[in-house]
Amino acid sequence: MAAVLGSYLTIIGFCMALLSPVLIPAVIHGFHAYTDWRRADLPRQGILDRLGSGPRPKLVLIHAPGGYGKSTVAKQWVKTLTKQKVKTAWLAIDSDDNNAVWFLTHLIKAVRGTLPELADRLQQEFEGHLENVQQHVLYALLHGLHSDQQTLALVIDDWHRVDNSETMSALAYLIENGCHHLHLVVTSRTRDGLPLDGLSAEGELTEIDESLLKFDVDESRALLVKRRGLKLTPANVAELEESTGGRAAALQLASLSLRDQADPAALIENLSGRHEAHEAIDDYLASNVLDNLEPDLLDFLLSTCITKQICSGLATALTNNQDSQGLLEEIEKRNLFLRRIDAKGSWFQYHDLFADFLLHRLERDAVDRIPGLRRRAAQWFIEHEMLSQAVDQLLLAGDARQAVDAVEQAAGDLHEQNKMHTLIGLAAKLPAQYADVRPRLQADLAWANVALSRSAGVLEALRLAENAIDSVPSDQAGDLRAELDLIVAILAAFQDRVHPSADAAVQACVDRADTLRPWILCRAADLASFCALRVWDFDDALRWQTWARPFHQRTSGALSVTYGHCLAAIAANEQLDVAGAEAHLRHGIRIALLPSGRPTYIAKIAGSLLGQLLYERGQLDEAEALLDDAYELGAEGGIVDIMFATFGTGARLKMARGDKTAADRRIAEGLEIATAAQLPRLEARLIYERVRLAAMSIEGIDEGLAARVVGQGAHALDGIGYETAELREDSEIRLLLRDGSHSALSAACERARAQLGRVDQGKRPRAHLGATLQLALCLAVAGDTGEAQRVLAPALRTCAALGLSRLLIDEGPQLLRLAQDTAATDEFSSSDPTSQRVQDFVSSTAASNMAASLKISTV
Repeated sequence: MAAVLGSYLTIIGFCMALLSPVLIPAVIHGFHAYTDWRRADLPRQGILDRLGSGPRPKLVLIHAPGGYGKSTVAKQWVKTLTKQKVKTAWLAIDSDDNNAVWFLTHLIKAVRGTLPELADRLQQEFEGHLENVQQHVLYALLHGLHSDQQTLALVIDDWHRVDNSETMSALAYLIENGCHHLHLVVTSRTRDGLPLDGLSAEGELTEIDESLLKFDVDESRALLVKRRGLKLTPANVAELEESTGGRAAALQLASLSLRDQADPAALIENLSGRHEAHEAIDDYLASNVLDNLEPDLLDFLLSTCITKQICSGLATALTNNQDSQGLLEEIEKRNLFLRRIDAKGSWFQYHDLFADFLLHRLERDAVDRIPGLRRRAAQWFIEHEMLSQAVDQLLLAGDARQAVDAVEQAAGDLHEQNKMHTLIGLAAKLPAQYADVRPRLQADLAWANVALSRSAGVLEALRLAENAIDSVPSDQAGDLRAELDLIVAILAAFQDRVHPSADAAVQACVDRADTLRPWILCRAADLASFCALRVWDFDDALRWQTWARPFHQRTSGALSVTYGHCLAAIAANEQLDVAGAEAHLRHGIRIALLPSGRPTYIAKIAGSLLGQLLYERGQLDEAEALLDDAYELGAEGGIVDIMFATFGTGARLKMARGDKTAADRRIAEGLEIATAAQLPRLEARLIYERVRLAAMSIEGIDEGLAARVVGQGAHALDGIGYETAELREDSEIRLLLRDGSHSALSAACERARAQLGRVDQGKRPRAHLGATLQLALCLAVAGDTGEAQRVLAPALRTCAALGLSRLLIDEGPQLLRLAQDTAATDEFSSSDPTSQRVQDFVSSTAASNMAASLKISTV
């Protein structure tokens, strides 16, 4: 395999959609939607008044070191905005948001809590693209808010946790491109990672820093005396305000320390006499708080501080205390820096600073307990499908190998659920010295990178898997090698090529059907169908999808099933089983829709083929919606057969609507993709479409276009690919018809007849129908009307039976007139139902084309 792999260093293209999944990263079960705290905080009225004065800026930046109450101020501002009927969303940043795709997932989840319909649109964009996902989702957010005239206040809490440039770019995009419909509120310990230049000068930035956040004496008195009920003199309050620096967390710690003190003045005096940094004062206060807790409660706090969030089940796993929910509620009631963070009130989170104090105390008093606690937490997270947190805990426990095991064991399920970004993100957390020598994991990463069109990632993963394959047990090595060989063969299919080892790779998988994972066998069937399509063995292409059906039923998610239906539909359509093709596609789309009814990526792929089928039957409205959705995918739009529909048929539809500019643009963009990805068959099809449009217009044929076509036809039939050569020959025949000279028309008829003769009607019914229509057109243009009618008659019966009206219209007005004349001949003069159907079909096709032409001419 290594030699084969080396030959692919330069040819892995980006049209990798044969296996491209619906890309939904797992929602990491942190909490990213804001939920109100149960305990009322002291209103920071001065800050709120400052924020409420004047127009709302694009960005409110609340920045200060830890403990200044940044999130509390943001929460109070959100409440104010809510009272003003402004929609709000809250996104709490954690380390996983350094993966930009996970950041987008969490952003969508936050928006869903307040604007579910907009979130559905964002999810559609997220699932509908493999590349540039970030741009599509963020643009959809801004465009959706603006077009809906909907204002959203989006809080991004703890932004300082982000150090990833892609995530920073995402927020920068929102800040720089948003309008007044998006009001961003960012809390952070620094001003870093934000595009602040120019915002202030434009009046689009309001900053709240530590000088504004710190409590003054009056606010300190309100908090300590009025809110906490402490009996303190004005002098006591002033001393506390000075010694704590007016920091909210320090004042809260002080209130807890003073609550049970018989002599508050002594503690205040001790605190005031300390000339230490804020951290030392906080540590002193926290120690006072912890030292005065009951031993059992302190032990519970120390045992539950090691995770970012805690719930009763997790707490029970860590402490073996069956009353964990009651203890968590008691801690919250006693204001020990614990807040609820989900709508049901079942998940809690310690304040960052207090969690740090607890962890430091645990490290000081019982450091040997920490690895065991982290392992218990990891096991609980694994059991509850919270893999990112499990990996974090295992790594912190020093169990790197077990972390790799956890990701490796979950990789198969992540593939079936199409969570490729999640798998790659989890693998990125793992130490390379452990992950790189796991061939099973590397094979899964190769599949994930294949799906995401990341050629460098595919190559690297395959290289690492190959290097380490000798470490695989002998009873598993054969399966893994078959899988790696399948990946290599599929890479060729992505470039519209059949790899020499493709049949062997498929057969190796079939031979291991009892041991390979079901979705691997689905991939093998897809590759086999693709190879069968290339040699026009459509029965075999369908047979492979029938063979794969049991494996489809054993996988979760719609990807494998829907892509199988796409390949089956291509085969059925080539056999002129139009009804069968439509049934495959409609079923494939139906099972791949989002709950909202919007299409996923794979639904758009299937929609492109259905759009082509409907277009050919003259159902332009539904076809246009489907083809436009698929057009958004661009280079991610599937194998070449699917891009034929998206760009080729899509251009025809735009021309049928009278929008030549859109038709030209669609062809041009498709040609750019064909050139960049080295897809000669796609290039030939789109050049043919360009020639066809030019030949039917009054603008004439561009010399550059003609030069690109001439000399590329029949003589190359045994060269770069039969179908590619056929398309090029079709283009040359079109140019000859446009020339119009006697010799050119004679040559066109001769070459069209030869083209028809090369197509086996029994093996390629649709191609034979197309070649027949082309020959009939050539004969009609050359003036041989009788022969043209004789050639066209059987094709008319086929088109009428299947309702393929656009096949006649798209050949041009001369063929449509020929069809009308042919339908009026003795061939169709009898009163049998077939003849009547042909006459009715031709009549209605001509009438609808006339009506469409009149509509376009009046626009």
